[in-house]
Amino acid sequence: MLFHHFTASAKDPLRPAIVTPAWQTTWQELADQTLALRDNQFGKLMGGRVGVVLPPTAEGIAALGALDGVAAAAFLFDLDIDMERLRDHSRELHLDFVLRPPDAAGAPWNIRRLPSDGRRAAHGVTIMTSGTEGRPK
Repeated sequence: MLFHHFTASAKDPLRPAIVTPAWQTTWQELADQTLALRDNQFGKLMGGRVGVVLPPTAEGIAALGALDGVAAAAFLFDLDIDMERLRDHSRELHLDFVLRPPDAAGAPWNIRRLPSDGRRAAHGVTIMTSGTEGRPK
């Protein structure tokens, strides 16, 4: 649903899609980033359970659309999550991959394949909120 919305629903592609005090992104820019991530980086995540360390950027939002475009079940984690906690959540949630933001502008996303137990879920987004002890609220 996000993928379709980001890539096809804007009546005016130059109209802002995301506006923050620090930056803004048009619908066209969001669509371009979403398609590029889906087509060039996220194909191997197709249908997987993916833990996403999500940055508060346009590329982070585009990543959600791209994950929807490859029918992945996305589990969102705070950018500041420590590695031990991320590892624990990954096991508890039976994740296939962990996706971390690029190390530098223009670099690819960091995709780490995890040992899989073969579980599959319908694609969607689960948000791990502060105070979560490993189970989605």
